[in-house]
Amino acid sequence: MKKRLLTLFLICFGCSLYAQESLIGNLDYAKLDKLIELAKTNYPKRKINQVNEKLAASAVTMETLNYLDMVNAHYIYRPGNRPSIDEQNPYIYNGFQFSVRFNISNLIAKPVNVRRAKQQLKIARLQSEDFDMMLENDVKAKYYSYVQLTSELKNKTLSAQDAKSLFERLQGQFELGEIDLDTYSQARADVANTNSALIQTEVNYLMAKDALEELIGVKLEEVKND
Repeated sequence: MKKRLLTLFLICFGCSLYAQESLIGNLDYAKLDKLIELAKTNYPKRKINQVNEKLAASAVTMETLNYLDMVNAHYIYRPGNRPSIDEQNPYIYNGFQFSVRFNISNLIAKPVNVRRAKQQLKIARLQSEDFDMMLENDVKAKYYSYVQLTSELKNKTLSAQDAKSLFERLQGQFELGEIDLDTYSQARADVANTNSALIQTEVNYLMAKDALEELIGVKLEEVKND
């Protein structure tokens, strides 16, 4: 009887094994590109990087415009009919008088501040580029894991169905006294083991799906290839 049970098990196992599919054959690269695009559009940390980059660009513009702060222009107007010098008009010349003052400290510091702002902008852009590469790789890794677990879930489901079918067949034989208790008990244990494996795979699949959806910002069911 054990030999017969083993034969039935190998037949069922062979059917499940034959049903397995290639992981690479299941990859949808057009969909993967769409997932990467969604992640770059929706992922909050990337939005933060974009804001920081814009702030750094604004800082460069402001520091460049602030070159005008180094120069202070003044003018004074005194009516031409006043005496050139008295207590109320301590100026030699009447009419319009202009003056320009330069802030030496700003003149020295301003180029340094502009260079610093440009370096900060460069750093912000490099950080954005680095984050985009890491985000793209993260989406790929989670997509591959999702596809793997999708395939594994199908296989575990088939295995559980095969184990259940075998058990039901052997249960009928056991009730007719055609197999012994050990064979029946082993078949029942196999059903429990395959069901446990199926449940664990379902959990892993859901976790992989959630992790991928967290990156792309939408449900996978909503993703459609253009």
